[in-house]
Amino acid sequence: METNLFKESELIIFDLDGTLYEDTDHFDYYAKTLSEEVIEEHKLSFFSDYEHMKKRKSRSFNWKGL
Repeated sequence: METNLFKESELIIFDLDGTLYEDTDHFDYYAKTLSEEVIEEHKLSFFSDYEHMKKRKSRSFNWKGL
C-alpha cells in the first residue's frame, strides 16, 4: 500500500534553496524569527505548536538517496 505523505502529515517543510539538513538546530532560529511576526497573545500557542512539531520525529521521512 502506498503512503501519501501530504494527506498523512500535519506539517510539511519545503527546502527550496537546494540543501537538506540532517539536523534541525537551525529551526529554532527561524521559529524565533517567525514568532516576531506573531501577535503577543498568540506567541505562547505558536511556541507550543512548534515544540510539539519538533517532538514528532516518529513519522519523519528519510530523504537520503532521493
